[in-house]
Amino acid sequence: MAKKYRAKRAGKLSPLGAALAVVAALALLAAAGWLIFRYAGLSGRYAYPVKYRREIMEASAEYSLPPCLVASVVNTESGFDPNAVSPVGAVGLMQLLPSTAEWIAGMRGMEFEEQRLYEPAYNIDMGCWLLSYMLKRYDGNLRYALIAYNAGHGALEKWLADPAYLDENGELAVIPYNETRNYVDKIEKAIIQYEKLYGEQLEKADD
Repeated sequence: MAKKYRAKRAGKLSPLGAALAVVAALALLAAAGWLIFRYAGLSGRYAYPVKYRREIMEASAEYSLPPCLVASVVNTESGFDPNAVSPVGAVGLMQLLPSTAEWIAGMRGMEFEEQRLYEPAYNIDMGCWLLSYMLKRYDGNLRYALIAYNAGHGALEKWLADPAYLDENGELAVIPYNETRNYVDKIEKAIIQYEKLYGEQLEKADD
């Protein structure tokens, strides 16, 4: 009597093979999860880097400013490019107009050296002085300080004097300039990201 042979079913695994397949699948999932987590962290720090860390930390301490605020302003203003020049002539890391920087120097009793606006330490120091000045002028109101930094305190005072731009509490509810409105929103979001990514460890971040 002829022997009958049964063909093996395609894809059928032994119990050991099935167990190994499960282990391999779990390992792949774990590796994929790690890569996603790692990529998310790297992409966040790519969008919100910390450069000129020493200069930021020194100026922040000098003017009692949160380092994450200063990093956010530098990133938003120039993308950490010390040679950046705006269409209206604002210069350097914190995008200071030479006329504004000259006014700052006069307020501080310093000789103004326009060419130094391209120096990271000098530019950040001048920009932080201006931020600190605006915060004091507006009683610690960060939103007002940022508006004044971008549009000038003359524009802010004009808006604050116009009831059309105020809410029922007399606070500025509308920023008329699209550029300034977007600027303030961008910095406020950047502050959240810098605090999330670095927290109090900003001083230990790599340049």
